Amino acid sequence: MTTIGDGASHEDDDEPSSPPSDDSSPLDDDDATSQDWTLAKMMVRPTSFFKEDLSKRAAFSEERYGSMDKVFMLYGEDASLTLDYQRWMVKNSPVKELMEINGPDHMPLLSKPQELCQCIATIANSCIR
Repeated sequence: MTTIGDGASHEDDDEPSSPPSDDSSPLDDDDATSQDWTLAKMMVRPTSFFKEDLSKRAAFSEERYGSMDKVFMLYGEDASLTLDYQRWMVKNSPVKELMEINGPDHMPLLSKPQELCQCIATIANSCIR
């Protein structure tokens, strides 16, 4: 595990930049087969039972979301969220601390559980001081 340091605020940026595009197909990955892709598409469902309610809510507010310190963990081998896209997310939503776990995929709980737990313990310990 590597702690990169505090994230920059970027409050002086007039507008958030556009996220990096990722034109790759899921089948470009050597680990994915067409059967995997077909199964994944069959299992897609809405992300929230309260989708309609959430669509009526205001965007994140400074009073609520902005009042929380945020920590972002970069995952270098995440095929779903490229490193460029992860860095774009950090730039457009300032964080207190930026951490990196080398080598996990999109699910570090499965691919690097000890490193993930170490990061979470570090974050928890910094909150109680």
